[in-house]
Amino acid sequence: MNALPSWMSKLAALGLLIGLIAAVAVLIVLPAVEKRQAIKDGLEHSHDVIERLSALAPRREELAATAEALDEDLEVSGLLMTSANELLAAAELRDYVERAIGMHGGELQSSQGLPTTETEGLRRSGIRVTMTASIGELAGTLYMLEEQRPYLFIESLEIRSRQRKRRRDDAALQETLLPLTVRFDVHGYLLQDGSI
Repeated sequence: MNALPSWMSKLAALGLLIGLIAAVAVLIVLPAVEKRQAIKDGLEHSHDVIERLSALAPRREELAATAEALDEDLEVSGLLMTSANELLAAAELRDYVERAIGMHGGELQSSQGLPTTETEGLRRSGIRVTMTASIGELAGTLYMLEEQRPYLFIESLEIRSRQRKRRRDDAALQETLLPLTVRFDVHGYLLQDGSI
């Protein structure tokens, strides 16, 4: 085997040294620099938060009184349901739905309670409703449910129409239309226990 010329050996050794330095930089130095920068950014953010909170500290009592007043306003605003628990909330929702359907001429077929979820200090209670109605009765019912207090929200609205064989004239067609079968979820919100 022939030996490499000395200049080529030196060049190969230099290449290996440069590769080793690059590997150390990529594996050790760069992560350390990135971690240091992340810590520095976190400290700057923490200092900003401390400054903002320090500026609010003298107003703590005023802000606490404002928050308490807002909580009281929410409680008496009528925007939330007043039921003490999920079962009573479902019954309250059923009463609202029965009243709205009855006032507009539809017919409630069934209602089923939905699981209660909690979000941002409120409990979301709901029922799934199945009813039959004409389009006018349905429109009136939905309007009454969504425009009242407490606020109620309708979701997952499904409307099905069954129709017999079509006849040639429009008057006969009107007689063959059956009521719409409608299914929807109606939700209301109540305060979580101990929220106010």
